[in-house]
Amino acid sequence: MLQTDVTRRLLNAASAAGVRHLVVLSTATVYGAWPNNPVPITEDAPLRPVPDFAYAVGHAEVEQLVVRTLNVPATVRDRAKLAFGR
Repeated sequence: MLQTDVTRRLLNAASAAGVRHLVVLSTATVYGAWPNNPVPITEDAPLRPVPDFAYAVGHAEVEQLVVRTLNVPATVRDRAKLAFGR
């Protein structure tokens, strides 16, 4: 998947450059629309994207890749909100 490949290259470059912290923008769709999701859903919930929704699957793969690959703290932001403005 292109998104995962690009993220892998970015993580390698960040590691080589000595990056000490990474902020990752993601989406709440990584939790999936499952009837047994907790309400309210928290960031501790497991990532369970709907398999047919490539957007959510790609973001979940990126989050997991960041956790597995980078040996620095990573902050995942903007999972649960939409922002609109002018």
